Amino acid sequence: MAAVLVTVFGPTLSGWQTELLAQPAVWTVPLAFTVMVAGSLLTRGRVPADVGATMLAAAHPGSSVKETLRNACSAS
Repeated sequence: MAAVLVTVFGPTLSGWQTELLAQPAVWTVPLAFTVMVAGSLLTRGRVPADVGATMLAAAHPGSSVKETLRNACSAS
């Protein structure tokens, strides 16, 4: 968003700054990936207790967590 605002409303730039602002995905995608990995590694000890139920519910959209757990338990 900042790249778009600087491109539209900011001063006229030349050189490498122009290229970085013209194609922000070139640097924002790797930055976002790095932040995601770092955040995951820094918080790996804080896994929520209900993560298993949440993942099961995500795999079966439209079902409630309780219904998905009940079906998974009865199938095994």
